[in-house]
Amino acid sequence: MTLVSKAWYHAYTPFLYSLIPLQNLTQDLAFLTPESKAALLLYRQHIRVFRTRSTRGNVIQQFLNTLVLPKHLRGGVSGPAEMRLTELYLMGDKFRKNGNDCVLKILEACSSTLRKLQLNVETLASNQHQHLLPLLRIISDSMTQLQHLCLFRNLVVQIQPFAMRCFLETCPSSLVTLTLGWFHFPIQCKEKDEQTKDPAAVRGAKPHPNLKVFSLGAGYSSAFTPVDPEVTSAIFVRFLQSCSSDIKTYGINSNHSWEFIQPEVTDAVATLTGTRPRYFQVDAVEFSSEEDQAMADEVSSLWRTYQETPNNNDKPRDIWTSIKMGGCPLSSPITFNAILESCQHGLQNLQIHLGEGIANKDLQTILHTGTALRRLTFKNNWPSLDFRVMLQSTWNCTLLTELNIQITNIPRPDVLFDWKGDRILPFPDRAETTTTSSSSMEMDESRRIQRKIYTRLATLVNLESLQLGGARQLPSVKVTIPHNGKTGSFHRSQQLDCLEMSLDSGLDILSGMKSLRKLYVHRMEHRIGIREMKWFEREFPEFQSLFGIEPQTTRTCLLYDLEDPDLNKCGVGYEWS
Repeated sequence: MTLVSKAWYHAYTPFLYSLIPLQNLTQDLAFLTPESKAALLLYRQHIRVFRTRSTRGNVIQQFLNTLVLPKHLRGGVSGPAEMRLTELYLMGDKFRKNGNDCVLKILEACSSTLRKLQLNVETLASNQHQHLLPLLRIISDSMTQLQHLCLFRNLVVQIQPFAMRCFLETCPSSLVTLTLGWFHFPIQCKEKDEQTKDPAAVRGAKPHPNLKVFSLGAGYSSAFTPVDPEVTSAIFVRFLQSCSSDIKTYGINSNHSWEFIQPEVTDAVATLTGTRPRYFQVDAVEFSSEEDQAMADEVSSLWRTYQETPNNNDKPRDIWTSIKMGGCPLSSPITFNAILESCQHGLQNLQIHLGEGIANKDLQTILHTGTALRRLTFKNNWPSLDFRVMLQSTWNCTLLTELNIQITNIPRPDVLFDWKGDRILPFPDRAETTTTSSSSMEMDESRRIQRKIYTRLATLVNLESLQLGGARQLPSVKVTIPHNGKTGSFHRSQQLDCLEMSLDSGLDILSGMKSLRKLYVHRMEHRIGIREMKWFEREFPEFQSLFGIEPQTTRTCLLYDLEDPDLNKCGVGYEWS
């Protein structure tokens, strides 16, 4: 179209080159061709977003040559126009060759125009002096327009306390969101300790009035946390004092999270936000009724105190930000009810060890009232949620980043056999039918229900990890399906009444989950194939892993073709169940 009409050419060329996504090996190799190199140089002024998962150093070098022109192409009236990159996403594992050095040069070259930056590359984080500290200096000194910064979200990063303090206090004032990974602070020399504890602001310190979200995966560890509590406190206190009161702070789901490392840090969070973060943990499995009541009273004491004295605004309000329940909710029902009510009072992280005993209505209550929830996880035996209960009320937990549940009782007329290989009759009255129109109508109804469920899930636009399949504990059982003698591996708890997870059933409704990185579909009778995997790759720019793909299943006696090259061309990882 752009070749036929000059008008279309001028209208569509900026759009076609505004985003350069390299999601798989095929795209990497195409990017490295002479034709691509020539086109990128010609249209470089239109490039605004560059996104890659590639670990190839020559890919990064190629982009560097596009951004920072070789000397023989610089200057002159006919030289290529300037590139104004606004978004950069580098999510490779370990850069090979000179990739890390190229990244630093790219950041220097586009520092004045970047608005969003996301780096999740292990080799950049692993060498503090060669790459990490220069990287942080470029961000602090040059990125005056940067609004959203995400560094090493899934990685463990060792950085000296003084370097961490300097970065926090000098990072750009323009920042709106700041997300940092699992930062640990090894012991440094005594001189650096004194520098870290200095009450005066560090050189180049800036105010951060625009910062709305600060998320840090840092916590106490005897191996990586300074012995001197004043050092630990100094990392955060002055930075927090530079932020505005409407900031949201997030840590890890542990009593060792950075907000709880030292009382001074907790006090600084409380003074800034008006709420003091608290952590509650239930370890035992069995409780007497008296113990259960005592724990429930402790849980409810925080929000009840606020309800009784709502006008007492002269001091911060204590809230449970994280609750971890070690046993089964059925063993402490009074405490669990208090936890349910805490979901509507600022709870951010809720982890329950055994989830199978949770009633449908209680799980729906959590999802309906937990407006501040960031993580809802169950260590073993995901709870089941009947789709009919799920659709009775809205989900208001739109901040969720982690969720694992089993959505059940979805009619699946396409599932013909159970885990034993026994024929499943298509209707509730167990009556056999061979009427094509009836089965077609039943399938249409199933897809209609599934689209409603996808629509509800799609409200969770911040999800990074979604687990819909069951926990993997007991061994699978191999059975032979009567039709064509196909053999599959199955589990006694294989979900036969779950979402298809196919594009035909409405999977594309989830296209707004742009932060999704991991999807677990273990023990689900899903219909994910190569078509769906390519869709994940295209629609979820941060998608990394799909867990639960099975090479042999019932799937109406369909098997994956493991030799199909398209399966390995997908830019997402997958794991056989």
